[in-house]
Amino acid sequence: MNEEVKCPVCAWQWDGKRKTCPHCDFPIARFKDLLAGKRIFWVEKLKQEFDDLVAKHRKVYEQSSVPSVVKGVWREVTTLRGHEEGVISISFSPDSRFLASGSGTRVKVWKVESWQETVTLWYGYVVYFVSFSPGGRFLTSGGCFGTMGQRVWAIVRIWEVGSWREIAHLLWHKDRVHSFSFSPNNEFLALGGDDEIVMVWELARWKEIATLGRHEGWVYSISFSPNGKFLASGSSDGTVKVWEVGKWREVATLRGHENTAVSVSFSADGKFIASGSLDETVRVWQVGSWREVATLKGHGERVRSVAFSPDNKFLASGGHDHTVKIWEVGSWQEVATLRGHG
Repeated sequence: MNEEVKCPVCAWQWDGKRKTCPHCDFPIARFKDLLAGKRIFWVEKLKQEFDDLVAKHRKVYEQSSVPSVVKGVWREVTTLRGHEEGVISISFSPDSRFLASGSGTRVKVWKVESWQETVTLWYGYVVYFVSFSPGGRFLTSGGCFGTMGQRVWAIVRIWEVGSWREIAHLLWHKDRVHSFSFSPNNEFLALGGDDEIVMVWELARWKEIATLGRHEGWVYSISFSPNGKFLASGSSDGTVKVWEVGKWREVATLRGHENTAVSVSFSADGKFIASGSLDETVRVWQVGSWREVATLKGHGERVRSVAFSPDNKFLASGGHDHTVKIWEVGSWQEVATLRGHG
């Protein structure tokens, strides 16, 4: 790859494969041909044609609704090595001081300032997820630790950030854990898994206080609302259930998906719930009325993840079609498709 070949509109470095820039759609392969000298007659007319093309794409690029962070030029700043198996899950601490990564039977914590490994935590069994709590006080890791007959056992370990000592382990004795969520005030931790239920733990006592069990399929995703009033759970039964925090009663069952609701997310202002499904759609529901306000179609494969931007302007969805789509909140129109995943 010629390292000097960069998009003249947004400075994206050409990867030697794509014919057009993934950010502004500029015909980068044509520009590469010019640099390689394949067009030997660099006459004024050709130069003007090229300048006009750059100006056209720059105008579209600058006036687009794509978040400014997408328009930036991203470069790899470091590679963290040390894991011997595939990295399954990663999480930044809320204060951006640490990055945790789970692989195999171990969790590694890296100091962001120097990108040096701070500690290796032995989980003991296969790690499925790692996550810091909202206040950054705890680091959570979870996964499977074996089978007993046909029953899968799982455990969630809680580590204290800084001392990195294990302060609690929560035994999920019925089946695999697929998802978890901390409440915004760090009062509760909810876990969802193959046994079709959601278990809620009180962090002050590390005690199980509620079992929510009305799904008819595996619980793939759970999320607390930003104000801590509601807990949403998405299941392979195609529904999203909403529970009232504290009373732990079901307040709504959101139906519409024709396949697993594999990801759920509340908007930062708490007005909407988005759910992504294996039926290739994203559905948006209004909190309170619990009515569906939008069905977003555009992915050509299963949707596996959804997330709202912190400023409530955008909703992102990722799918098996190797794209991330950006939707404008309110109009629910697609404003960008981010390509690049293989």
